[in-house]
Amino acid sequence: MTKFLSLLIFVILEAAIVVGQTTDPYDRSNPVSAQTQFGAVEGFIHAASDGTVSNVFLGIPYATPPIGELRFERPMPPEVWLNTLETKQFRNSCIPYNYGNVKVPISEDCLYVNVIAPSEPSDDPAGYPVLVYIPGGGFWFGDVIRAGFDKATKVFASRGLVTITVPYRVGLYGFMSLGTNEDPGNIGLWDQVAALKFIKSNAHYFGGNPNNIIVWGDSAGSASVDLLTLSPHSRNLFHKAIEGSGVGTVEFAGSQPSTRVTKQLAAAMGCTSTNPSEIKAFLKSQSWQDIMNVSSNQFVTDKAYPNYLGWGPRYDHDFFDGKTIEQLILEAPPKPLVAGLMSLEGAGFTGKLTSE
Repeated sequence: MTKFLSLLIFVILEAAIVVGQTTDPYDRSNPVSAQTQFGAVEGFIHAASDGTVSNVFLGIPYATPPIGELRFERPMPPEVWLNTLETKQFRNSCIPYNYGNVKVPISEDCLYVNVIAPSEPSDDPAGYPVLVYIPGGGFWFGDVIRAGFDKATKVFASRGLVTITVPYRVGLYGFMSLGTNEDPGNIGLWDQVAALKFIKSNAHYFGGNPNNIIVWGDSAGSASVDLLTLSPHSRNLFHKAIEGSGVGTVEFAGSQPSTRVTKQLAAAMGCTSTNPSEIKAFLKSQSWQDIMNVSSNQFVTDKAYPNYLGWGPRYDHDFFDGKTIEQLILEAPPKPLVAGLMSLEGAGFTGKLTSE
């Protein structure tokens, strides 16, 4: 337990360094292959400047692309592929709310994990611990591309960790809700569950121990981790948790007006119906570019910071089994946990205050 705590404290301290990486001048010419339950993948061997060598696999599908009729639907398992899948480049990030200058390519087709693993087998027959990173971004934006793989090689692979980064749908695409049994919301959380199921079933192919999975997140990713420890659909898929600047009880993690802002956005785009099924069909028919443009101009929250938070998790009968967070806290089995704070975590909320 002491070793686990010291390792996780180190991970927290390194978090800002890892997520800050943006450039990628690295060679991908030395191939390495692995198997998954859906098919073979080919990545590349990466030698970091500190001498650490890792096996890198970028863009392994953990779900069927959520496009077309699968927009706003819970993730489906990926289809089996027969030929070896090249996994040497990051796939596009999930479409965010139009927040600032987006610096990474975006697409609705975005449900792909990235694996950075030590190149040598573990001395432990069970395999290396698996560190799963869930990015933050207020459930509106956030990506794993800027986390890169070189720093993860130096920081985590060098210490015997298989690192897996998990993108998930955000904004309208991840948290659209019509308040009905058919569309309660929390699609982005279901993406995270799908990724954890994929990881638990496939970690051993990359040298990881499926019985020693640590899930780590910052901000909204941290709140996600907390919620994942509570939901009966996810809490048995991993074993330890790291939470940096976000918990399941914070307001933006469980009381977002997702139903109201979904209907508000549809109306702003020209939908005149109040029927939930028709609203959903209307939003499915719109281009992602139009959705982004209209949502960026909509007043989507009653809070003091319009256009910052609006879509996000909501307590429902499905992901949360109709229980309150207090009930879930009492019934969920305890896990080893390290919780901390991120540097400058409140900076995003200061603009309105300082301008006045």
